[in-house]
Amino acid sequence: ADTLKARAGHLTSVGQFAESKRSYEEAVTILDSMITRLDDRPAYAVALIQVRSALASFHSGTTHALAKRNEAAYVKALDETVESARHCSARFPRSADVAFELGKSLYERSHPDHEANRWEETGIRIAEACQIFEARVAPDLAPHDDSRLIEYAGWLQRFAEVAKNRQDKNQLRKLADTALSFAAQVTEAEGSQSLGGILGTWGSVCTADGDNQLAI
Repeated sequence: ADTLKARAGHLTSVGQFAESKRSYEEAVTILDSMITRLDDRPAYAVALIQVRSALASFHSGTTHALAKRNEAAYVKALDETVESARHCSARFPRSADVAFELGKSLYERSHPDHEANRWEETGIRIAEACQIFEARVAPDLAPHDDSRLIEYAGWLQRFAEVAKNRQDKNQLRKLADTALSFAAQVTEAEGSQSLGGILGTWGSVCTADGDNQLAI
């Protein structure tokens, strides 16, 4: 399955889209079968969700300059990724790795809603993704390993954008407080930028409302 995924990525890079799609789909079939037969290997569940995510990206048209976006196939693949991730999460409820992939799949599913400014739908998906991270991923984070915190910070930044557009100041304040609570653990620039974006959004809303003390 890993070989097929790598092959699919290579085929996409050289513009062989039909063959790439078949490789992704074959990898999904293999991993689906393995998870059905084996109930003690969450690594296969992680691999399955990641392959389905890669297939969704393929349909998004963002993986190659000549690729065309197939909106219906893209959304369908995103939905299937979330559905598969939920199934895997139920099968491996103690796996923080699987839980993280479920949260990530929900974040990715919010992309088309976010692009269309469908704030309510975006917010629902992002809220669930963040709840999963906080309850099932954060407790198992290794010290000084901020790779997942960086992604979580990106989810929170989108959530802050949603809260601003929905004029939900209470939610935005909670997100700012959450960002501050783990800011010291994030050392990479990407994560720091996301956290800064959250605090900047909160500050701009406070300033607009005349709450200069809160903005500071």
